[in-house]
Amino acid sequence: MSYNTFNDSNIINDSKIDISNNISNFYDKIINDIKKKKKVHILSAQYYEKKSNFITIPTIIITSLTGIGSFLSSSDLFSSDQKLYMSVTVGILGCIASLLQSFQKNLKFDTKSDMFRSAAEQYENLLTKIEFEKTHPNEKDFFNNLEKKILEIQNNCKYFTPEFIKNKI
Repeated sequence: MSYNTFNDSNIINDSKIDISNNISNFYDKIINDIKKKKKVHILSAQYYEKKSNFITIPTIIITSLTGIGSFLSSSDLFSSDQKLYMSVTVGILGCIASLLQSFQKNLKFDTKSDMFRSAAEQYENLLTKIEFEKTHPNEKDFFNNLEKKILEIQNNCKYFTPEFIKNKI
């Protein structure tokens, strides 16, 4: 074994490889973290979309039935007693539809779904940018800008993810 091959250039080259590996590992960690955030936001968007549909679809059906019932109650096909029952039924269905619409408006399931979906899309854009920067580094202040962008995404999504979704990931 010869010790004469050891020189300063080997130390410098080894240091460059270590730094390069550390930076690559750092990129990989950031990519994994952002992928998790993206998945949490996608699942949250789907969760709130299902909740929204749970209220919206019955509201649409009830409103349609109310319109049909109202139209039929004014026709001559039914006796006056039947028209009275239909009118009461139409009134009750109208109240139920209004109640469901109020729930939908105040619970803001559509808004929450849209915000989480938008955040997931922004995280996807970040992933693309990070992958590109990892293979073709050219941005001077990349990590500071990345941190600002992540904080901006978090601040724009004003709602908390449901706890059971966080625990899934």
